[in-house]
Amino acid sequence: MRGNDIVEVNLEKFHKLAGEMMFLEVDVLKLEEIKARIKDVKLQTEICSKYTPNNKEWHIGRIKYFVDHPETIDAIEAYPSGTGISIEDGNHRYMACLILNQKTIKVYLHGIQRILNILG
Repeated sequence: MRGNDIVEVNLEKFHKLAGEMMFLEVDVLKLEEIKARIKDVKLQTEICSKYTPNNKEWHIGRIKYFVDHPETIDAIEAYPSGTGISIEDGNHRYMACLILNQKTIKVYLHGIQRILNILG
């Protein structure tokens, strides 16, 4: 990630373009499901190389880590995809920002300046 290309964008607008968190092995984790289950899930401090595939609980636990430690939320990486935005790196941080009701999110956006203008 190139630090000088990171922009802070409106989280609500970003969410409209990015949608729900997606992992191929667990399909989609909806924000409502995460909010409903986050208090009962074990906190996951392990990085992605240690996760268990097909395990929604692990992913929710990872989001919980960022909710409990918002100071560790770095910029996410995203790129234009079809009519929206796909997150390349930072799904757990993204969902934590939504749960924390943050107004903005830091993003390194690969690609089109037009998307930056929409989010501005």
